[in-house]
Amino acid sequence: MRDIVLFSISLILISTVVLGGYNYHTTVTGQIIRDYTEKATVLNNQINTLKENYDKQLTEQQQYLNQQATALIVAQEGVEELQTKSSELKKELNSQVQVIQGTIETVKEQNEQLAQLSSQLKQVEISSVSKISDLQKQLANLDISEDFSNIIAQVLPSVVSIRAGSNVGSGAIIKSNGYVITNKHVIEGQNSITVKTFDQQTFTASLVSSANQIDLALLKINATSLPALTFANSDNIQVGEKAVALGSPLGLEFTVTEGIISSLNRVINGVKYVQTDVPINPGNSGGPLVNKLGQIIGINTMKLSGYEGIGFAISSNEVVNAVNNIVQ
Repeated sequence: MRDIVLFSISLILISTVVLGGYNYHTTVTGQIIRDYTEKATVLNNQINTLKENYDKQLTEQQQYLNQQATALIVAQEGVEELQTKSSELKKELNSQVQVIQGTIETVKEQNEQLAQLSSQLKQVEISSVSKISDLQKQLANLDISEDFSNIIAQVLPSVVSIRAGSNVGSGAIIKSNGYVITNKHVIEGQNSITVKTFDQQTFTASLVSSANQIDLALLKINATSLPALTFANSDNIQVGEKAVALGSPLGLEFTVTEGIISSLNRVINGVKYVQTDVPINPGNSGGPLVNKLGQIIGINTMKLSGYEGIGFAISSNEVVNAVNNIVQ
């Protein structure tokens, strides 16, 4: 009986221990499961969050790549379009270059033709000048007194009267802007020089320059648009042709005297003179000797004292050479 009781007690103790252990185990296990479940839920939430972020980034990257791909396609299309336009422009440029080259060749041919034409015109001009010179010689030898008076009317406005101190002389306007040629001895040593024109205007003249070996002086007055005389080629003068001297002999302003050319190339002290029987008196000095064309063939400068009909004028070529060294 005691054994049964002990066995029962032992059985009860064992059952109690086992049941307590089971309860403990169940409690601990439940707690572990709850903890695991919570951690699993947190972890799962984190995983879901990471996945959502990854998916979002992936989507954004995909969109960016799509945009880049689209931009690349557009750029490629632009490049192709530029290549096409470049090819077209190159063709057009080549075409224009060919046209320009053709134009250049045409211009070259035209220039060659113009050069040939210019040469031909030059020959015609030379021939014309020669013929004009011959015609002038022929006209100079004609006796046309009535026409001569008309020419004198044209020449007189280009003749001036000059007073320098007590000296009285003449001169000729050779440049429309106020240049006057006269003899050096008319104004030499004088500080005040007055020039009176045919229309009775009076100017104070300044001395531009005077020649050293030739009796010539170049004056300048402050006037413009004056009627100027031209020079003939004195090499073409012929003995016997008519000539006219214009000036202010003895102070008688704008007097005209007529004669002929008596001789050519009279060289006195190394200067070429034209000899004439045109009356030349004091006051004629520096005035022009003109032909029937109204051109200067000499500048009257002196006469042989005590003799009639022997006067001298500095040849127009000598005057031109002297003036060209001063006035361009």
